[in-house]
Amino acid sequence: MKNDTWKDALRISVGAVAIVFLATTLLWAAGSVVTDVKTVDEMKIIKISWVADNALSDVPYTKIDNVNGFIYDVITDPGTPAPTDNYDVYIRDYTTDVSLLGTTLENRDTANSEIVSPSGTHIYAQSVGFSLSGSAVSDAAGDVYLFVVPNAR
Repeated sequence: MKNDTWKDALRISVGAVAIVFLATTLLWAAGSVVTDVKTVDEMKIIKISWVADNALSDVPYTKIDNVNGFIYDVITDPGTPAPTDNYDVYIRDYTTDVSLLGTTLENRDTANSEIVSPSGTHIYAQSVGFSLSGSAVSDAAGDVYLFVVPNAR
């Protein structure tokens, strides 16, 4: 009788592990975006960490709230596994869907971090839409940093 109880407990444990594994796989299957905000002096640094879809290898359009300032610089930093060379990052005004940096974030490098500084007038945004495409690597990852100041200098 004790032997059957041990077997039942093992079956339940294996089943629970399988459910957790399946749920985690499904959770990451659609690609994901997580943001973290830090403020240094008056500069707001918004870190956008992304993981590509494991089937389509893209990152879905995601709203980033509380930008509320002028974008001075954008850094792209490929992670591990790196996306396909020349992947594209898009930062758009969330309300109007207008590209804030044109095509300057397209064709990103997979071996190096790269920086883009808007030329001319700095761009004001309250909320932005972030997406990534052009990668053929399942579960590719990386970070994008937005450097934002509340008032143009």
